[in-house]
Amino acid sequence: MVEAAPAYFYIADPANSKTLYRSRQAEVILGYSMAEWRDDPDLWADNLHPDERDRVLAEFSEASRGGKPFRAEYRIRRKDGKYIWVRDHASLAEDPSGHGLIVQGVVLDVTEQKTLEQSARLALMESAAKSKFIDSVFDNSPLGVAKLDAHWRITEANRRLREMLSPGQEMVGVSLAEFLDPEWIENVAEEFRPLWQGEVETIEAEAQVRRRDGEQRWVHWTASTVKDPGGDLDYFLIMFEDNSAKHAAEAAAMASLEELDRLNRLKSDFISIVSHEFRTALTGIQGFSEIMRDADNLSPAEIKDFATDINSDALRLNRMITEMLDMDRMESGRMTLQVAEVDINEVLEESVGRARAAHPLHHFRLELDGGLPKARADTDRLTQVVANLLSNAAKYSPEGGEILVRSKHDFTTVTVGITDQGMGIPAEHLDKVFQRYERFGRDATTKIMGTGLGLPISRQIIELHKGRIWVESEEGKGSTFSFSIPIGS
Repeated sequence: MVEAAPAYFYIADPANSKTLYRSRQAEVILGYSMAEWRDDPDLWADNLHPDERDRVLAEFSEASRGGKPFRAEYRIRRKDGKYIWVRDHASLAEDPSGHGLIVQGVVLDVTEQKTLEQSARLALMESAAKSKFIDSVFDNSPLGVAKLDAHWRITEANRRLREMLSPGQEMVGVSLAEFLDPEWIENVAEEFRPLWQGEVETIEAEAQVRRRDGEQRWVHWTASTVKDPGGDLDYFLIMFEDNSAKHAAEAAAMASLEELDRLNRLKSDFISIVSHEFRTALTGIQGFSEIMRDADNLSPAEIKDFATDINSDALRLNRMITEMLDMDRMESGRMTLQVAEVDINEVLEESVGRARAAHPLHHFRLELDGGLPKARADTDRLTQVVANLLSNAAKYSPEGGEILVRSKHDFTTVTVGITDQGMGIPAEHLDKVFQRYERFGRDATTKIMGTGLGLPISRQIIELHKGRIWVESEEGKGSTFSFSIPIGS
């Protein structure tokens, strides 16, 4: 029975650890014949693994001297050169032949067990390393990651997701629905349905989420199922990428495209308007000049009237060309100022005088601040602004209507206001009247002439003076255009 066991029995001398006897199974386990064991009493000690020889011999000697049991696991070299693991149990006993004490022991081959233990230990270490790696990836991922149970409750959330949706507050145990915009809950549930029903393993979509502080974010999310060993749902793994910046950029790009499209339409309209105005002026010049050239019986008064009309149309052309050149300078940043001390009241009086001559059917009234200090400004450019505002007031006011021109000042600024009794400006157009190419009130029924560039140019001139220009109006009740500039600008 001993001979058939995966172990062998031995007897050794406790004084010197030399082998006195080995059972035949030693030959099977270690490969050395019984004769080799008999002829070389040191065979056991010599084949102990170098890393363990001193320890094993010392423990064997100590146990033998002290009469204690010897128990050890160690590696020993087989005859073929391979090392195997054995478990050695021995104790002192009386020699049956009466020669004193002997050591009786059993050596069990535990190589397979050790291999399994080592494999299990390595697997455990690998598992721990893998788990640590996964935990590190989970915690340090640039994506928000969460585990959800079958009811959408969050069972685990990484640091990035907490920063994204719930800074400073716990998320575990909270339903994902609490972080979805109410309008998106049904959409996300519908997108999740194939995953719930096991039709797919992964889904991805975009949704709008709501942080605990109420701020809304856009996220791209990916969800997948993780199953237990039995094939049933263990949890949902869901990852969130915050792409709010991308959505904002896309929205800005879309708005820019829409604005560009709007500007292109406005430019097309502007070109049509300018072409019409140019043709109108040129037609007048051409028509009246042809009459003066071909007619032989014109009176001096008629000739003067025709010449006046030609001059008026020529002035219109010059004004439109000047406005277009100013707009070009404005868009290219080449508009400059020639600054000097200016009497604003004097500019207003002279401008109103010219406006009265150009618009004799309108009534212009001045209410000027007699104590108005001089300002440092560009006289010609300020005159251009006042002329534009007076021209607009006359264009949009009924014949005979009053146009009021005021000036006032405080310690730092001079303010000019021009009020008409025209049609007024709808509220939705108030923020657009100073934009280039924008026109209000020009349709098939209006007969208001001009390029529509006067107000944008006026705004640029006033802003170059470090001032501001604005309008106050109510539809049907007229408008007041005002500007202010610093006294020391």
